[in-house]
This record gives sequence, C-alpha cells and structure tokens, in this order.
Amino acid sequence: LQNISIGPWQKEISDASMERLIEAIQKKPALQSINITLSQYGEFSDAGMEHLSKAIQCASVLKNISLDCQKIFAASMTKLIEAFQSKPALENISLTCADICDKDMELLSDAIQQKQGLESISFACAEISDDCMGNLSEAIENAPALQNISIGPWQKEISDASMERLIEAIQKKPALQSINITLSQYGEFSDAGMEHLSKAIQCASVLKNISLDCQKIFAASMTKLIEAFQSKPALENISLTCADICDKDMELLSDAIQQKQGLESISFACAEISDDCMGNLSEAIENAPALQNISIG
Repeated sequence: LQNISIGPWQKEISDASMERLIEAIQKKPALQSINITLSQYGEFSDAGMEHLSKAIQCASVLKNISLDCQKIFAASMTKLIEAFQSKPALENISLTCADICDKDMELLSDAIQQKQGLESISFACAEISDDCMGNLSEAIENAPALQNISIGPWQKEISDASMERLIEAIQKKPALQSINITLSQYGEFSDAGMEHLSKAIQCASVLKNISLDCQKIFAASMTKLIEAFQSKPALENISLTCADICDKDMELLSDAIQQKQGLESISFACAEISDDCMGNLSEAIENAPALQNISIG
C-alpha cells in the first residue's frame, strides 16, 4: 500500500476509531500519499492529530498530504506543521480548514518555504485574517519549485490589499503551470486585483492551466483577463465561473479560445448569459482546433 484516501463521512467518528485509523496509517512507512476528508464532522482531537503527525513523520517517502477538516485545534495544527517540516520530499500539500490562527499560518508559511521540491499548494480556509493572507503570499513567493497553486474558497470577505498581495506573489512565479483561484460568494475582483492577476498570467511563461471562480468580474477587469489569456499560447485548460458576462467580453473570450492551438479543455459556467453570448461560446467550441473536453454550466 502506497496511497490512502479516507472520507468524507456523514456521521461523527469517535476519537477511538479515528486514533485506531491513524495508528494503522502510522505503520505504513512506504506511503506516498495520505488524503483524509472529515467533512462537517471534522474536528481532529489533539490525540488524533498527534497520531496523524507521527504517521506523517514515519512515512519516509511521503510526497503528498491532503487534509480536509472543519477545525484543527491550535495545538494540533502546530504538531501537523512540525510533521510537514520533517518531510523534505513533500511535493504536494493540500489543507482545507475552517480557521487558522496567525501564528500557525506563519509556521505553515515557513514550512512551505523550506521545501525545495514542493510543486503544488492547495489552501482553503473559511476564516482567514489579512496577516494570514500575507504569510500565505510570502510562502508562495518564496517556495523555490512551486508550479501549481490552488487558493480558496473563503467564507469571509478578503480585503483588496490582501488579494493584491497574493496576486503580486503569484506574479513573481514565472514557472507556474496552474493557477486556480476560487472566491466563492465573496467573489468580486477589484479592477486593481484583476490587473495584478492579469499580469501574473502574462508573467507565467509556461502556464498551461487557469481556473477562476468568482461571483462577479467587472467589465474592465474581464477585458484585462481575456487579454492575458490571449497572451498565453501554451494554455491547455481554461475554466471560468462567474455571475454574468457581457456580450463584448464573451466575444473577446471566444476569439481567445479559437486562437489557442493547443487548448484541450474548456469549462465555462455563468449564471446570466445572453443568446448572443451562447452563440459566441458555440463558435469558440466549434473552431477550437485541439479541443477534447467541454464542461458547460
């Protein structure tokens, strides 16, 4: 056994059962991937997290860790991050939680920056402060081998300053291959934030995958985003979810899609879309030369 993915459950799991599970994982030193999803029944007890942390430390060749839970207590988060720090070969870290304190985010940021081979970060937290966003941005900016970023969703509004700091960090990673940002219901990109994102896309010289999920992108911002798409000849996958899109921007997006010789996948969802926009989308699909995968709505 090299790879384990457990959960989610729809009922509460006892501490004893969870600890027994983690003890079993702890006895598998050859594990390369650990994925645990606790869904709404998601608190890790300190004892359970201590077992998980030991399991991570015992897995000598561990490359991938994914943990999704509603709440990790502060003492447990510290243990988890210490376990991350002990794994020099980690390539992928994914963490989803309800909240994280500033101190633990700072520790996590330090752990990410120390990982010479870390290629992918996925981070989602319902409650996150501006200071935590700053630490996350610093981690992204300074992780030496980072290629793939997935950020969000959040369940609170993120300040323009924090969002712009995040995008500035992404902008400094020219080797990025994938950018995925999900803003959920707190989803407006300011024009300034979108300008930074558009520049980040243009600076990522080998970018292949872009996914953006937000409730509203202002018209001027959408134009900048599509211009950024047009500047990336190597794009293979485009995913865009928004609340509405005007006819002019849909026409620009359609043109951008048709110009991509290597574009293999399109995913497009929009709550409000006109017949003219649907016509432009249909034209894009019809004329995209390498298209293999389509997801609409």
